[in-house]
Amino acid sequence: MKKPLYSLAILVGLLRLNSLHSFGIHSFTVAARPSNTRTTLVDDEAAIKFEAPEEQATAAATALSLTYEDAIRVIDECSVQERPNEQLYNAVRLLEQKAYKFYPGMSDKLDLWDRAQGSWKLIFSTGDAKTREFHPPTYLLPFSFAMIRGEHFGNGFGLGENLILLSVLQKHYFNPRIRYMAVTVQDIYVGGHKATDFFPDCVKNAINLGKTPADFVDKPCPAFCLLAATENALVARGNQSGALAIWKRLPCDMHRVAYKDLA
Repeated sequence: MKKPLYSLAILVGLLRLNSLHSFGIHSFTVAARPSNTRTTLVDDEAAIKFEAPEEQATAAATALSLTYEDAIRVIDECSVQERPNEQLYNAVRLLEQKAYKFYPGMSDKLDLWDRAQGSWKLIFSTGDAKTREFHPPTYLLPFSFAMIRGEHFGNGFGLGENLILLSVLQKHYFNPRIRYMAVTVQDIYVGGHKATDFFPDCVKNAINLGKTPADFVDKPCPAFCLLAATENALVARGNQSGALAIWKRLPCDMHRVAYKDLA
């Protein structure tokens, strides 16, 4: 029994690295106080701090030479083809630098959130906060997904969209004013079936299972900032590695494969 548990513990560790580092999230802090229990929205902007990485002035100038329509077109084309081009980084940086202009009102930000709903395949990441190029992810397993559905955020990996080996189901806490979503692990799934009770406490503690953002006092709660969402792509920067990441929209609903007990 120990050997299977040990193997699963390793997979959970890989998933943790996959979801936090490669999905690209930098230094983000959630204040240690309860959120509104009636909603998953984090209502106090002062409770959340994001430290975006510094960029060279030349890169910023290049990004700002694009228009919003140019940037979205580049991101969509690269996502559909699953092949980055030399304009992709600058297109994403434009959206990040000019987010206050592209999403000026609450309705614009909530529209962005609505577009972010769905299931997504991770296709590109910069890997860290300093890299200015997108690359396909390189993992032990070929397929990594994310899902925003109702009050849940899910992510995991497997051999393809129809065969997910390991995933975690998380609760999200979204602040629409600054487009930030913190996530905390609720359950672990193996092969689409809930397996939380089969994991030892050391594994559960390692992934902070059952915590809320208010419980993260000595370290930042996993979270990321939404930069764009279209019919084809989702773009975000996270708070662990500081990297940027891009997902491609999947035609299927991943909860049917990765979380078979969800309604």
